[in-house]
Amino acid sequence: MPASLPSAAAGHFSGKERGLLRFPLSRWIIRFTRGMSLRGKILSLYVLILLLPTLLLGSGSAYLVARGFHNSYLSAVDETVLQTAQITDFSKRNYDLLAVRTATDGELIARLSRQYVDMTEVVDTVNYVDRTFLLTGKYLPGILDFRIYHTNDTLVQDGQLLWRPESRIIAGQKESAWYRDTMAAAEPLKWSSVPGSQDRFVITHKIVDRTGTPLGLVYILLDYDAVFGERVDRPFNDKGSLFIVDNNRSILAATDREQIGKRLALSEWQEELQEDDINDKAHWLDLTHSKELLIVKPLSSGWSVVSSTAMRQLSTQDRMILLLIAGITIFFLLLSVSLMMTVVQNIVRRIRKLGNRMGDLSRGEFEAAIRYSERDELGDLENRFNLMSERLGKLVEDITQAGLQEKEQAFRALQAQINPHFIYNSLGLLRCAPWMRGIRSKFRLSTR
Repeated sequence: MPASLPSAAAGHFSGKERGLLRFPLSRWIIRFTRGMSLRGKILSLYVLILLLPTLLLGSGSAYLVARGFHNSYLSAVDETVLQTAQITDFSKRNYDLLAVRTATDGELIARLSRQYVDMTEVVDTVNYVDRTFLLTGKYLPGILDFRIYHTNDTLVQDGQLLWRPESRIIAGQKESAWYRDTMAAAEPLKWSSVPGSQDRFVITHKIVDRTGTPLGLVYILLDYDAVFGERVDRPFNDKGSLFIVDNNRSILAATDREQIGKRLALSEWQEELQEDDINDKAHWLDLTHSKELLIVKPLSSGWSVVSSTAMRQLSTQDRMILLLIAGITIFFLLLSVSLMMTVVQNIVRRIRKLGNRMGDLSRGEFEAAIRYSERDELGDLENRFNLMSERLGKLVEDITQAGLQEKEQAFRALQAQINPHFIYNSLGLLRCAPWMRGIRSKFRLSTR
């Protein structure tokens, strides 16, 4: 069948069209649409050429757009966490530098380790400390209190910078117990939250001499909001959480301040968490099995900035983008289908109308005409049909008139041939009739 198709159709197509039929695709399209109506052919080609490719390309584009938005969102989250980590690291170094410089000041160490016997020397030491460190404790923002604790019995406490650990309450416990626990800690520099006060935390640094003998403690009380609050309170437009965790995984700052003071468990720390012997599990904030995006940015000091972003929110945004793109695509596809159906319906209607007029013409109704207004190929065809119908009507009328004239002339010629013979035959009949003979006899007698 395919081999005979070009030869069978050769009489119906031009040379260029016959050339197109040599391509397998052209032959397949003609064979595929051979039994269809014109509407079916146009709609089938529309579906194959426009609808399906548009759906495929639209789906691919929607996927790429959603993935691009997803990656962009993740990049924005990562950049936010990175900036927070850099700012936090910079701030921590400044406060650490203040504590370290104070605790390692050689003159301060010498004065704290001295045994005083003269009140003049005590006053001189107090004046030195106030003159040197009173303004130093105001260099950085957020410092609420700056103290230097010591255990030198020969040195007084002035209530400004020099203090002795006594029974007063500090950092949520008695000074003596707090001082003892802090000095027993392994690390010289320590950041800690204040139990029961989520808007305060403390920096401490041990003061030791060259032999390692503890002499005192630098105490800096910081305002949480001034140091960390603006960075962690409302990250990611309230769609996630930020944590600042120290090297012991204790939460120093968090979006949810109820989590401050707890220890954070993440996937990369899970093995250590299982190995630790922890009696109070309630003090752990476990994000290991959460269905959230976790990003950890370590700081140079051993701290980490941890972000927790709800993937459900991101999935919702991706779904909204996909639905929006799908809705726009479907809308324009339906619009194109509607326009295509309108055009096809108009073409089919005009072709059917032309076929009906041809049927009227075949029955001899030559007055049939088609009203047209479109200046397209069908309009040209309708115009030519009207001209053909008009010419056929005139030709039929001319042929009819010519036939009538021919019949009339033949009748007249026959009449001309019949008239003489009719006279003679009539006279012959009269002559042969009996009553005619009687009249002739009477005529003869009367003449005699």
